[in-house]
Amino acid sequence: MTRKRAFAFGAVPVVLAILHFIGTAGLPSADEIVAQQPPASGLLYDRYGQLLYRYFDEEDRIPVALEAVSDHLINAVLAIEDREFFEHSGFSISGMVRAMRNNFERGELVEGGSTITQQLVKNRILGSEKSLLRKYRELVLALRLERYLTKHQILALYLNQVAWGGTSYGAEDRKSVV
Repeated sequence: MTRKRAFAFGAVPVVLAILHFIGTAGLPSADEIVAQQPPASGLLYDRYGQLLYRYFDEEDRIPVALEAVSDHLINAVLAIEDREFFEHSGFSISGMVRAMRNNFERGELVEGGSTITQQLVKNRILGSEKSLLRKYRELVLALRLERYLTKHQILALYLNQVAWGGTSYGAEDRKSVV
């Protein structure tokens, strides 16, 4: 191998490290992501514990523990959003390949191939901008969360974060609360 070629191959890791540093600069740590709780609805009770009023700004949400969420809802979310949730480490190669194929066939960005962990990061931290840089940052943060939390903790955060339509956010059963 010539010196020129050896230098080129040696430069690739350096360039990738620089791009990684630039792309991930300013990203929060996993514990900072967990600490950033979405807004919760306020509940006003009378002195007998009877709910009088429920108030919220834009997102009607009451956080609940994963144990309080219906198994049917959990299974439905996993089936629709991320069948491989308990098998992957934060990202799904097959999901990304499927999304790239579908995007290529349609000629536009219509699908992202994100896992539940990636969607949690996107919704909680990054927003919905469609760019390769945002997708890379999403992947980095998803890997951080997967190393920091259990799958059940990630699922609980996701189910309390996700929008269900209108002003309804989170998996809390609204029939049980006024």
